[in-house]
Amino acid sequence: MSIIVSELSYHYPNQSFLFESLDFSIEKESKVAIVGHNGIGKSTLLKLLSGNLSPSEGNISASSKPFYIPQHTGTLNMEIADALRVNDKLKAMNA
Repeated sequence: MSIIVSELSYHYPNQSFLFESLDFSIEKESKVAIVGHNGIGKSTLLKLLSGNLSPSEGNISASSKPFYIPQHTGTLNMEIADALRVNDKLKAMNA
C-alpha cells in the first residue's frame, strides 16, 4: 500500500491547529515510525490516515484503506480479525 499526504492540517473544534500543511508519502512495502511526545498528534494522524477522522484541510490518498487499531483495545468492541476485515477470510480458511 502507498499513501500520499498533501497539505494535511487538523484541529479539534475551537482549538488551534494540531498540525498544519503536512506533506509526505509512504511507498509500498516501506516501514515508517511516528515518534513524538504525548499529545503531539501521533494517534490523530493515524486516525486521519485510516479515514476514522476527516482532515480540517488537505488530502490523503491511499492505494487501499489503511487499518487503525486503537492503542487501548479494551475500547474495541470487536475481535482484531474484524477490525482488520479478515474475519471472513479466516473463517473460509478454517472451513
